[in-house]
Amino acid sequence: MHSIVKTVLHLITGKSELQRITEKYPIGRNRMVQHVRSSIKRSKRLGDIKEKVVINCGDFSVKGVVQSIRNVKRFENPGLVFAVASLRRTNVGIAHLSTLANTPFSGAHDSALVELWNSLKPGQVREGSNLHHSKSWSEIGFQGLDPATDFRGGGLLSLENLRYFARENGEIARQILNEQCRDITQGGFPFAITGINLTAFLLSLATKRRLDDLFSFSSSEAEDVALNVERVRARSALASSYGRSDETSPLLSDAILETEDDHQDDEQTKALALERFNIAYSVLFTLFSNRWRQAAPRDAMGFPLVFAPFKKEVEHLVETEEGIRELARL
Repeated sequence: MHSIVKTVLHLITGKSELQRITEKYPIGRNRMVQHVRSSIKRSKRLGDIKEKVVINCGDFSVKGVVQSIRNVKRFENPGLVFAVASLRRTNVGIAHLSTLANTPFSGAHDSALVELWNSLKPGQVREGSNLHHSKSWSEIGFQGLDPATDFRGGGLLSLENLRYFARENGEIARQILNEQCRDITQGGFPFAITGINLTAFLLSLATKRRLDDLFSFSSSEAEDVALNVERVRARSALASSYGRSDETSPLLSDAILETEDDHQDDEQTKALALERFNIAYSVLFTLFSNRWRQAAPRDAMGFPLVFAPFKKEVEHLVETEEGIRELARL
């Protein structure tokens, strides 16, 4: 049905779906980026671009992709440049999360581990002087004497997620810990191990491109881009008034492409992606704790029976804009 409507609108307007989308929404609106992403996914003529931009999570050249779309769709405007740049930032963010997950725990991360303990057990001293050999770690839900062995499932990302949750939501995290880790043989779940499982699950959603909207631009970034566009538009209009340009849209999009530096904001993009992921993780941990309480399994052996339906619930949740907003606390 969509393809029929798309064809009819193309015949009526003489414009492709991508052109209509990028002309309909103001530059800087996340909704435009969402629709551009969906249009590229559905396109039969942009197969290589689809794989590069919205299927895989690798880096790509904004200028190269925009020019490829121009060659196929025969249009150009600044909205397309903004949307493609935003899609690239999503890829950069997801790739950064995957890199963290594949980074093994080492002694260089001991301070983060100590911070996690202090946030969950403020004022309480761990048993033993060896950080990597202590029975105390079981009190916050690790399986063995050395937490490093448990982080193999989620790498540095799982430690960062646990640390963020315990630090930024300390009261809630400690309440969950006290409820669930008193005795996991009596209906509780291991806090840290559960957190590592949640990291792996949430990352799988991200790499399957089901959380793309979570990593959209913040309003301030969108405003910066829109301001830059207005400045270039003013220069284009001035040039046009002196007879040096008959068409401001191609001039404007070319000018933006020339000033677009693919890697200029990568570190900020990575930090923003991790922040959004940490927030979603914190929401997810709290939701899981509530579901566990409602299911009331006899012991930790019931974990798979609670976790499996919980994952399906979250998978349905992220299909909607309201669900993404719930995870992002927007």
